Amino acid sequence: MKGAFLWSIVTAVLWGLAPIVEKLGLAKVEPVTAMSLRSFTISLILLAFLGFSGQLPRLAQADTRSLLFIMAGGVIAGLLAQWTYFLALKQGLASAVVPVIGAYPLVTMLLAALLLGEPVTLLKAAGALLVVAGVVLIKLPV
Repeated sequence: MKGAFLWSIVTAVLWGLAPIVEKLGLAKVEPVTAMSLRSFTISLILLAFLGFSGQLPRLAQADTRSLLFIMAGGVIAGLLAQWTYFLALKQGLASAVVPVIGAYPLVTMLLAALLLGEPVTLLKAAGALLVVAGVVLIKLPV
């Protein structure tokens, strides 16, 4: 668990830094162009990593069901959500946009309960209420 917590902190820092860098990049670039550049760069780096690590053949080993679900997730998160995220980031303040987008665990919790049958405990419900309260507080005028 100690390693997972450390990687979670590193991820939070990286995800906190990314919108700042992306907001700067969106100053003179349209969201679809930014998405293309971002995705192309990630794809090149991943292909290079897979090639150098000898893991490239593993791409062909994915079963059809896994492949379809992962591709659907890529379209949802990597295309649609990234596009709407870049639109919001280009038009709004990074400090206001990112916390609202950060409410996505609430959506995940609800859909996991409905579609996967995962339990919604009292603590999860309390956390969801705190997420909603946080979004409302961020959006209140100062």
